[in-house]
Amino acid sequence: MPAIFDGGPAAGKQLAISRYPVYLRVVVAPDGSIDALDQLDDEVREGEAVHVYLRTSHFHVCGENRVRDSYWSAFYATLPHVDGEALRDNDAWREWAQAQPETRAPQSVGEGR
Repeated sequence: MPAIFDGGPAAGKQLAISRYPVYLRVVVAPDGSIDALDQLDDEVREGEAVHVYLRTSHFHVCGENRVRDSYWSAFYATLPHVDGEALRDNDAWREWAQAQPETRAPQSVGEGR
């Protein structure tokens, strides 16, 4: 379901993702198309520029039919001080993400009830 982005090249975009990791790489292809690398085996392609985002919140949306129309979503903010180009390789990305101080996004709506 859609994730919503603030800042960087994905600002204002809604990208469909199925995982909502705390840290997320977003790539911009030479043709200007934008993609979120949310799957564990997603890889940066030749010519894509890499940008790093932090999940700032996540939430559950319930529609009229709670089973069929409900989904998770999240907000992400750019981390412009992180050199995404140094994190092109999946092994470097995993090592960097695991080395970050434990970060907990603000509580989701309805969390902790």
